[in-house]
Amino acid sequence: MRGFSLLLLTVLIMSFTFGSFAQSDVDYGGDDKTPEDILGQYRIVAVCEKSVGSEDPPLFKAQFEAIETDWQGHVERDVAVFWMSQDFILSWRLQPSQSVEKDVLLLTGGQVDGIASLQNKFDCNEDALERGEVMLIGKDETVKLRRSEPVSISELFSLIDAMPMRLQEMQDQ
Repeated sequence: MRGFSLLLLTVLIMSFTFGSFAQSDVDYGGDDKTPEDILGQYRIVAVCEKSVGSEDPPLFKAQFEAIETDWQGHVERDVAVFWMSQDFILSWRLQPSQSVEKDVLLLTGGQVDGIASLQNKFDCNEDALERGEVMLIGKDETVKLRRSEPVSISELFSLIDAMPMRLQEMQDQ
């Protein structure tokens, strides 16, 4: 029951913290996916940033606001968004109708190994959490870009569009 309460609290905080999510059509994990489940299926824009109470994480908020400027471009490139904090990992799979499917991996409820595994895999350690980092992770699950400031949409799209898998996807269309 405590795990469910924490999940509900996290969802409520995130709904109020990010006005764009409150206005979007959000599926709160009805298909029981976790962020681990979508690796390799999506290109990931991941923000490694510590959460402090109910305050907006500034780097994540800035990066998501940038993403909202060209939602469809991200959908076409199979982009999902991760926020990796010290206590949880949230992911949003962007959908064509400016909606998201939200998945949660919490520190409670036996998911500690999943969080540690993803944080270790992408070097989201205590230092990275403290300073904040934005990463672009390819479908091959390797980090293509790491920066301590928001990444522009034009730079993200240029990097993604130069990836071999993306080139193949564009050719197949």
